[in-house]
Amino acid sequence: FPYTTLFRSALSASVKELTEKIGTAETELKKMTDLREQEHADYMVSYADLTKAVDSLARAITAIEGSKMSLAQVRGIVNPVLLLADAMSMVPTHSSKKVAALLEEGEEPEKPDYEFHSGDIIGTLEDLKTDFTQKKSDVQSEEDAAESSFNTAADAKRTEISTAKDTLDTKEGELSDTETRIAEDTESLTEAKALLADDKTYLKDLTGQCETKAREWDQRSSLRNQELEALSKALEIITGTVQEKESLTGAGGRS
Repeated sequence: FPYTTLFRSALSASVKELTEKIGTAETELKKMTDLREQEHADYMVSYADLTKAVDSLARAITAIEGSKMSLAQVRGIVNPVLLLADAMSMVPTHSSKKVAALLEEGEEPEKPDYEFHSGDIIGTLEDLKTDFTQKKSDVQSEEDAAESSFNTAADAKRTEISTAKDTLDTKEGELSDTETRIAEDTESLTEAKALLADDKTYLKDLTGQCETKAREWDQRSSLRNQELEALSKALEIITGTVQEKESLTGAGGRS
């Protein structure tokens, strides 16, 4: 019974520890998941912007190539692309300055619009398109690596939680059985104590009765002895009287 009580204490401690461990692991998993979702959302925005930038550069290059567009038309195509690149911190300083310089050269009054350096602008835009394409690929690779790393860590955490929950179920079952056993043992012990108390009371009563009977027997024995002694004396007296009479009767007959 004492061992069972100690076992229950150990099981209770294990249940508490496992419950806390599961709670901590679930909190960690939620934080991991929230962070991954935020990272993925950031990736989606970044990837969409990069895709838009690559597509815009491709359209700008196609529109400028082989055409005699005015400088204003070229600016209308190129400037939005450069603004997008600037917003994404993708335009190297030298590329941005180079495009700006080429567009400014076309503003000379004595030169017709079609004589501005469209070839150089296209080359710079091609370089930017290559940079954006590489960045897009890098962002995708980073996302794939982050997703893979998260899945591995999350799966390990889920396994940890699942294993802990299985162990918790087992421990809780053992604890329930142990508490039932303790309750049954306690009930049996209570009944045994009650029976022992009854037995002690019965024994006490029986002992009292025996002592009373013994005293009564002693008293009766004493009276019996006294009676026997009196009878013995009476018998002696009677015997003596008879013998005396017989003696006297015998003497009278001889004379």
